[in-house]
Amino acid sequence: MSSFAVNQYLVVFSSDLPTVEESFMDYPTVAEVVAANREQVSFWWHFLPEPKTPVEERVLSLVFKKFCANGGLIEPELRRLKVGR
Repeated sequence: MSSFAVNQYLVVFSSDLPTVEESFMDYPTVAEVVAANREQVSFWWHFLPEPKTPVEERVLSLVFKKFCANGGLIEPELRRLKVGR
């Protein structure tokens, strides 16, 4: 396939792709982080986007502290989370 054909394909189908903002999840609240189990905290730590506000920075800091306190997540569990169970 030529590069011209690939570019045409990308232009036609790029409108169907989610934007960067749509593909990320929302940040949890502090109460959700406090109540979360080890698996949920690990999921947030690995998949939350970079914080954009001071509130998101504090939530991510809390997620990190709870992630470390729980001992992190071993590789097979993380792989299962990425696949979607």
